[in-house]
Amino acid sequence: MRNLPKLLALAVSALIVWMVITALGRPSAVPEQQLHQSANLTVKNKTQAFSILSAIKDGEYLQLTFRNDYPKTINAFTISGGAHSGVQIDLTHNDNRIVPGGIYQYKVRAASLEPSGSTEKPLNLTVLDVVFEDGTGDGDADAVADIQNRRLGEKIALTQIVPLMMQTLGSRDLSSDDIDHLIERISLICTNLEKGQSGEVLGGILHAKGYVLAEMEQMKHTRVQGRNVNFQNELSRIHQHYEKHLQRLQTILP
Repeated sequence: MRNLPKLLALAVSALIVWMVITALGRPSAVPEQQLHQSANLTVKNKTQAFSILSAIKDGEYLQLTFRNDYPKTINAFTISGGAHSGVQIDLTHNDNRIVPGGIYQYKVRAASLEPSGSTEKPLNLTVLDVVFEDGTGDGDADAVADIQNRRLGEKIALTQIVPLMMQTLGSRDLSSDDIDHLIERISLICTNLEKGQSGEVLGGILHAKGYVLAEMEQMKHTRVQGRNVNFQNELSRIHQHYEKHLQRLQTILP
């Protein structure tokens, strides 16, 4: 039980990454531009103006420095390490963005982008796409659609989850039983939402559900450890965070 929140979040993240890397294996007609090559790293780019200023592999880590040379603000992009590895970087989760002319540094474990899982072999990366704040994108059209569909799944889930949290906050003094009941309601409603969904939409539903439930389980676990936790205040914080994220999704999605 002590590691349940972390395990739940990791399990959901693993599923989302699996869905992303499965999609990344699809062929695309978008030409690749060679931008960087060294003894242990090759980077190609399918975008027109998400410029890579530097790409450094240092031991276990890879650090990429980008510049947004578009006239639009970027809020997501995808990096592929091959047919069996890749990651979506969605800046809306932390209310971040890359404005025109802005610099963005991204650091990641090299093993997470290496198909073999080995940091000893050369990395062959491709920047597949970018997504702009107005909902349009550039680069690999399938990768752009994957980001939009995952966001749609998150929106579908949070549209139901956020009001449930608000209803629970209507109680004056929240107990552990109240939180357990809320977790049950969220799990049940998301299970129903998952029916008939697939791919990135399903991944988005699972992503939203998993992270909300992980935060609630962590809140309960902290109380069990004997620390003073005010359920009302903590649930209010969680509610405000995801309410704000839902509002962002409603703005950027059609």
